[in-house]
Amino acid sequence: MSGFAQSTSGRLFTLAASTALLGGGAAAVIGGTTGLALLAIGLLTGIAASIVAVAFGIGDHPFETMLMVLAAPWVLFLYEVGQSVVMNYRANVGYILIALGIAALTRAIFVGEKAAAEAHPEGAHAH
Repeated sequence: MSGFAQSTSGRLFTLAASTALLGGGAAAVIGGTTGLALLAIGLLTGIAASIVAVAFGIGDHPFETMLMVLAAPWVLFLYEVGQSVVMNYRANVGYILIALGIAALTRAIFVGEKAAAEAHPEGAHAH
């Protein structure tokens, strides 16, 4: 699955996970109505990025994309249950969610640069 993780679709799925984690972490730390708004924005942005990722990935990586399509609703449901527990009982765990979201965002940004560097080690040629 390393080829999938380096593709545009894999990077968009990672971006979707990072926005959900960042929104949920910020929601737990801030709390209140603003926290609920951040949670909704994070989840909806993640869902939108996942839809775009499916459109990009279905041609090149059909198995991995369909696996993500089948797993995503269950994962988001379980994440929302865990996020509800974090928001109501352990708000300080929100900082861990923010750190995980930053790590996923960093991976989504920088994994493509490594793949592009390995694919073309000699650089671009001008003709």
